[in-house]
Amino acid sequence: MSNPTLPESQASKAKDKYRVTNWPEYDRALVRRGDITVWFEEDFLRQHWRCQNTGKRGAPLNYSDAAIQVLLMLKAVFRLPYRSV
Repeated sequence: MSNPTLPESQASKAKDKYRVTNWPEYDRALVRRGDITVWFEEDFLRQHWRCQNTGKRGAPLNYSDAAIQVLLMLKAVFRLPYRSV
């Protein structure tokens, strides 16, 4: 459907103006758009971020409450899903 305020030739030029021509670059830009960098103090990481070894082979790691709270806060602030694919 064309724009009724523009002649037919100008309406098609307006559509062509926003056409993506370099898809690989466009895809990389979409991926980069979601990047986030978070900085933590080294003391906090040493004291609270270490996971505790369960002593079982293949068992999931148990993280400190502080580490879990930080990740849940980031999830809430940035409206992130629980897991990313």
